[in-house]
Amino acid sequence: MWRAAPESRPNHPVFVRPLGLTELAFYWTATRRGSGDIYMSLEVGATDNSLPSDAKFTETWCSIRRRFPLLAAQVRVVDGKECFVVQESYLSHVRAGELTLITIASSEVQNFIHDLLDGSRPLSDELLARVYIIRHPDCSNKLHILFVATHMIADHKSSATLSRVFLDVLSSGRDLPHLPLADRLAMVPAREALWPHNGMTAARRHWRKAIGFAVFSGGNSFPRKEPAALVRSRMLATAIPPDISKTILATCRAQGITFGNAFSILTHIAMSRVLHRLYLRGLISEEDWQYCRMQPTYINSPLDLRSYLDPVWYRNGGGGELLLSSSSLRLSLPFMPISLQTPANRSEPPPFRDMLSLARFHLRCKVMKSQTQKLFRHPLFLETTIGSSLALLEQAKSATDRDAKSGEELGCRAYSSSSGVVAAYTITNLGVIDNIFPTSYPLDSEHPLSPWSPATHPAKAGFLTSSTPTPTRNGGDRPSGAYCLHVDDWQTYLQCRPGELYIASSIFQEQLTMTMRFDATIYDGEMVREWLEEVKAACIWYLGYAQSGALPTPQSRCKVTLLHTTPATT
Repeated sequence: MWRAAPESRPNHPVFVRPLGLTELAFYWTATRRGSGDIYMSLEVGATDNSLPSDAKFTETWCSIRRRFPLLAAQVRVVDGKECFVVQESYLSHVRAGELTLITIASSEVQNFIHDLLDGSRPLSDELLARVYIIRHPDCSNKLHILFVATHMIADHKSSATLSRVFLDVLSSGRDLPHLPLADRLAMVPAREALWPHNGMTAARRHWRKAIGFAVFSGGNSFPRKEPAALVRSRMLATAIPPDISKTILATCRAQGITFGNAFSILTHIAMSRVLHRLYLRGLISEEDWQYCRMQPTYINSPLDLRSYLDPVWYRNGGGGELLLSSSSLRLSLPFMPISLQTPANRSEPPPFRDMLSLARFHLRCKVMKSQTQKLFRHPLFLETTIGSSLALLEQAKSATDRDAKSGEELGCRAYSSSSGVVAAYTITNLGVIDNIFPTSYPLDSEHPLSPWSPATHPAKAGFLTSSTPTPTRNGGDRPSGAYCLHVDDWQTYLQCRPGELYIASSIFQEQLTMTMRFDATIYDGEMVREWLEEVKAACIWYLGYAQSGALPTPQSRCKVTLLHTTPATT
């Protein structure tokens, strides 16, 4: 928990707490390999062609840092442990490098972000978060806001909170009082301090942690190399039109599954098709192909743990608090779907219906649903999440030893793993983004996420619930200094960890989007693109138009956009 630092004084309070296990794992990942950082890019337009001034952005950033003090934290070694250190004096002014105001053409924004990803890390132990305000000389009523934060203080849910609160405070023309620093820090303890069973004796807690690990062995993956010393993060994205997206979600509801249940199976089918194609082309050996067919497939699935932690903390804003509160589960998929028939085209795998029937697809989706439900209901569920953090910490600390073997061809087998386990990829379904990140600002006072709303909401972090709602948008009720802003586009970039292959799905403005982030030093970019095309095609076939027959080939229907093309620096 937080405590006063040795240098703390009554007129100069300084607070300190040790990093939790997952925070420590991402700290080592970032400092040793420069990876794991989150980049949240927002394209913002002004409805009335009036954008805030530079001074307004600075004022807003100061306000946000007082609401979410980990943004102003530093990492230092205290009593031999890596700790967060927060000085109250740092909250009232912007430090050098925290807020950057630049002007570049709107067409150059992507290149600017890519240069940040491939260049020197913009964060450090002294600077855990920063924001770039990017104005455009060719578009005076639009700008980009880019938040960059280390993963040890932020995750998907808190990134949405940061973006939403920043835009709401920026546009509303007024602000609510800030809570005392000690009260705000009490809401951001290490995740382990929020476990519901912390009232148990130390011996009993130790026993639960000791047995809270699942046993896995083997596994397969895409062909890859040993992780290199330098990571090259690349990103691919594809979207499904809103009308087909609605059909896909309706099919999931009719089958009694979530899209997340189906997404795991869809990516597995697509993986099988890519590996089958590589085998038919002679790019995978017979030995590796037989290995893949006999091995189970394991996947890592990030999970937001907020709703499983202290219920009082969660109801009081913990559901959207700016801190790292996610972990990862390891799920087991059935054996790869392989058709026993010889494909008519000896260079292409069989069509979907021959690889896995629609009935078998639905069955596998329900098996995944059952597997995840059993994990969530298990009395040692939270303990099982420790394993992923320990594995990440071990991997980060041993990165130096692995650098010597970088570039080694590994095929599809497990590598350098003390447990002999290999996860094929990481997968997550982020759900409906609109539920936690609206697109129009300032928020109406009756919106449940508005700080002016008297309604309580688990994701409304950083504010006391207002007892006197104040209109903030409509007509003459808009206060002086307010702006009408809207989010035209958003994108989250992730600085990949060494060897990472990460696929995510989300729904934004009724459109299903799938993004792929991968380390280009490990995985072939064209193979990854082919996989994403196959995922999209499988999604449309099994959940969209399976009754109407086979779809056109993925290449003719499912185009994928490469969002990160700048060559990596060496």
